Amino acid sequence: MIDNFFRYCTYFDQAYLERGMALIESIQEHEPSAVGTILALDEITKLELLEANYRNISIITLAEVEAHFCVLEELKLNRSSLEYIFTLTPFLLNYVLKDLNEGAWITYLDADTYMLESSATFRESLDGYSVAIVPHNFSTLQRWRNRYGKYNVGWVGFRNDHDGRVVLEWWLGSCAEWCFNSVEWNRYADQKYLDFFEQKSLRVQVVLDAGINAGPWSLRRHSVNQRSDGKLCAGSDELVLYHFHGIQETTDRYYFKLFTYLAPNSSIRKRVLYEPYLARVYEIKCRLALTDSESVIFASNSGGARRTLRTVLVRWVSWIRGDYVNKNMIIESEST
Repeated sequence: MIDNFFRYCTYFDQAYLERGMALIESIQEHEPSAVGTILALDEITKLELLEANYRNISIITLAEVEAHFCVLEELKLNRSSLEYIFTLTPFLLNYVLKDLNEGAWITYLDADTYMLESSATFRESLDGYSVAIVPHNFSTLQRWRNRYGKYNVGWVGFRNDHDGRVVLEWWLGSCAEWCFNSVEWNRYADQKYLDFFEQKSLRVQVVLDAGINAGPWSLRRHSVNQRSDGKLCAGSDELVLYHFHGIQETTDRYYFKLFTYLAPNSSIRKRVLYEPYLARVYEIKCRLALTDSESVIFASNSGGARRTLRTVLVRWVSWIRGDYVNKNMIIESEST
């Protein structure tokens, strides 16, 4: 039976194809009736998704969204590739929302999130709300990062009702006016606008469940551990969706971006969380015979030398901490 009341959407390009497909497969594993819409940002991504033929998944192209929102052609000219993709987030949500039944939900997920358990129980808490946003849950030492937004845009949901549409339209208009990869007191990319959602409606739910869109930024406050029954939890909440932000891939390894958030090292977290996820990502990459390519989602047009130095530093510290998975270990574990 198809679940037409809750729908997911995301976008990604060829460089994030294996992570996006891992997300899709994780949702279909834990929520078999889930319906999703994928915005393919390039032709290869579209063709691979069509070939995969995932059930209940609709594939749309950038050309379709741009044709529906004429303003995007103008915005595309004065923003970097990264900034333009950030701009698309509320436009994609609006594009999908218009075809949903009154009262139905659309939830946007970043392509590097991954579902570990069904969200059915959590979704019951959405009754009476029209918008749902998830805080970063920064630790005290990391609260300075609120300058980028108190809430993480990797998971955000809207109900197709009056309040949901009002907030989404405000966000869309705000991103059309300004959506750049720089920090101002009241805005940063598409994300910091979420800080003002509660001012636009009284029906905004701030998700307090630490297991929804947990990420490296929340590990110091809500550590991920494994219960006696094998289930993962974030703090005291069951881990439903984890955001594998900042994974860096090299020829022979995947590095985790944990130390920049002062997340403590944990062999358990590496073994039960990162290794299984990266094994799936690598399996999909090998299955598709993908080659390394730069993603327009996370590439930047500025700060080249500084960014390269920072990347090297992150990998060096991650190597010292053991925050990485060797690809040959993945191959060996799959062959046994």
